[in-house]
Amino acid sequence: MDDNRDLIERIRKAGEDEEIPQSLEPDNMRKRLEAFQRELDAKAEEEENMQPGTHKAQPERNASQKTHPERTESKEKELRETEKSADAESKEPENHGFSGMKLQERRTKRMSSWKIGGMAAAVVLVASIGAGRFVHNQDNSTLVSQESYELASAKKSEAEKEIKKADAEDANYADAGTEETGILEENSEDAGIEEKDVLEEDSANAGAGEADVISEDDEEIKKESSSEIPHAASYEELYERISQRRVYEKQGYMVEEGDMMYETAVQEDAAVFTDSSMASDLGASGTSIESSVSYSETNTREASVDEADIVKTDGEYIYVLNRSKGIAVLRKDGTDVKEESWISLEGMDDYPVEFYVDGNLLQLIVTKEQTEMLSSEEEAEWDTYYVKTDTRTCLITYDISDRDNPVKIGEYEQDGSYLTSRKNGKYVYLFTAYAPAYFYMTAEPETFVPKAGEGIILCEDIYYPFGMQEYTENNYLVISSVESDSPDKAVETKALLSRSDLFYVSEKHIYVVNSRWEESGESTSLASFAYDSGKIEPTGAGNIPGSLNNSFSLDEYNGYLRAVTTRWDYRDSTRSNALYILDENLNYVSKIDNLAEGEDIRSARFMGDTAYFVTYRNTDPLFSADLSDPQNPVILGELKVTGFSEYLHFYGENLLLGIGWETDPDTGIQKGLKLSMFDVSDPSNVTECSRMIIENVGNFSGSWNYRAVLVNPERNLIGLSFTDQNGSICYGVFSYEEGEFRQKMVDNLTLGSELGELDSIRGLFIDSCYYVSGNTGIAVYDMEDGFKKMQKLTW
Repeated sequence: MDDNRDLIERIRKAGEDEEIPQSLEPDNMRKRLEAFQRELDAKAEEEENMQPGTHKAQPERNASQKTHPERTESKEKELRETEKSADAESKEPENHGFSGMKLQERRTKRMSSWKIGGMAAAVVLVASIGAGRFVHNQDNSTLVSQESYELASAKKSEAEKEIKKADAEDANYADAGTEETGILEENSEDAGIEEKDVLEEDSANAGAGEADVISEDDEEIKKESSSEIPHAASYEELYERISQRRVYEKQGYMVEEGDMMYETAVQEDAAVFTDSSMASDLGASGTSIESSVSYSETNTREASVDEADIVKTDGEYIYVLNRSKGIAVLRKDGTDVKEESWISLEGMDDYPVEFYVDGNLLQLIVTKEQTEMLSSEEEAEWDTYYVKTDTRTCLITYDISDRDNPVKIGEYEQDGSYLTSRKNGKYVYLFTAYAPAYFYMTAEPETFVPKAGEGIILCEDIYYPFGMQEYTENNYLVISSVESDSPDKAVETKALLSRSDLFYVSEKHIYVVNSRWEESGESTSLASFAYDSGKIEPTGAGNIPGSLNNSFSLDEYNGYLRAVTTRWDYRDSTRSNALYILDENLNYVSKIDNLAEGEDIRSARFMGDTAYFVTYRNTDPLFSADLSDPQNPVILGELKVTGFSEYLHFYGENLLLGIGWETDPDTGIQKGLKLSMFDVSDPSNVTECSRMIIENVGNFSGSWNYRAVLVNPERNLIGLSFTDQNGSICYGVFSYEEGEFRQKMVDNLTLGSELGELDSIRGLFIDSCYYVSGNTGIAVYDMEDGFKKMQKLTW
């Protein structure tokens, strides 16, 4: 304690100009620290007594009981039961799948949390004496620095959370004999724990039809599932949660919003096309245009849920977004197109993102930004200023019944940067991310609650998804619904105090995904909302181990959510994959795990009761799984081929199209873009019936944006854009005929046909014409005449 005495003396001298209360005098602080240390030592000793294989005599526990006289006889009995379970775990871990060593590691970590967290709070409290600027505590009993008080409170809170979390984890580990596991049964004090028959219907891993032992991950899933998502009880409670972030902000932790950037490696050589399954005649004709499908639609994640994009058609007109000028309305005229009108953005500071077309309505999504230089009173002394940017997302609705004269009929705004949107029927659902300006936030709700329409969101409509009850996030997710008939107001708005990585919107539910990073690896938090006719209601929250590749890794069917994940374990640098099935409230139902160790999931697609997903290291195993019995999912087959598919799309009833990369099976080096066709008529025996390799390709836009891919089995068309390794933008159209891929057209858009950057390129068709559109123009090809280019229109 001599070091502590010296520290206290130095700190006292640093603040000697301020009056220090008697409770914080050095001698008193020394006594408090010594008492605090004794309490920590007692806790540590008690914990050590609980470790498997290191039990001491009963007096050891009695000594600890003196320190905590509130411990009841029932609590003492519970401790004895826990110690017996711990002994059994350390002696016979194979009986129940829990590791005694893991329990010991957790308890060691818990003791460290007590010591580190507790000492951190104590040291910060002492250090606050000399901070230089003192304010009264809430009960007026102590003078401390405001900043130090906030920091000390945060540290104390963190320590308490660690202890609480450790208590919960220990309880889960020690209570391995409860009915919840359905595995262990307690017999007698001397005999310990016996193995119990595992009920086959509770099997989580029915991939081989065997009984399963509930793992640590399964217990975590069950523990973190909830059919109810708590909402904010008051703005005061919400402010208390959010204001905790200010401590971290002042330490330099800042959150930046922005679009994801994709970098591409530009190499040499032009694109060369080869096909290992066909002899020649890559340019053969044969595309059928006699079909009930007369024009293409945006390639969406869910067939019944529309998505906004930068190019749309209604079969008569084509609408193309140019972010500088506005939206070009083009009319089909035989094999040509003509400019009908423009929805101009001149004079507007808004940034157009994407839009919907539905009959005679066009709904444009734009973002607005307002930036100002601010300085708080504290920073003004140092001539420090901060840039505060307010971002809003707007849905602007136009009546386009007269294509020559579109008319704006409504506008709705909400706080936050645009994330995504969906349209189901007459309702558009907007998703935005909003972060309060922490440096300038006050207790007034208008400074930390996002605005939707004319007012801020009601506190009962702001939710804490699971995982947020004990942890404060720094972002809101705002979800609003807007009806086409009332385009200037929201039907309903909900907000989550959570950031979100991706979204999956089925016909009935909205799933919000948030990746979490833990010591053992990644995990995925999920929150679900039922939606119908603009109404949005929370239905559940949960957590599954691992991370999702993209939204295709999730699928809803017959009231169940199916998910495929990849989990990296950072402790031993291993990775594996799993399939999880959850119910409509995101409660755990079953799983198949430990799939393709050392690989990661690159693509997935679900069709009814069957799941297909691709993992990859140097080869591409395409897994098929039978999910017809959600309690007992079964792996049906595993097809290994070279390369891997990044995008999967069903091509009729019995064919599955894969678009990805051919690679060297020994080195993993990419050799070209690959089209694969898989025969899935027998899911237990999937075969690759054809492939085409496009060599010297640098990038494929469908890797990150499925809306850039056109796949239409009825018209037998596969359209996609890519770059060659010189950076030139190309667009190719392919078909699948008589068991072989055939190239219908490849146009180098950079050489004399510049239409814009890769991300802006889209393919579409109307009747016998195929169109390749970009943000600066559109090209027309006649499909009945071997895809001959008929026109190029630029603006």
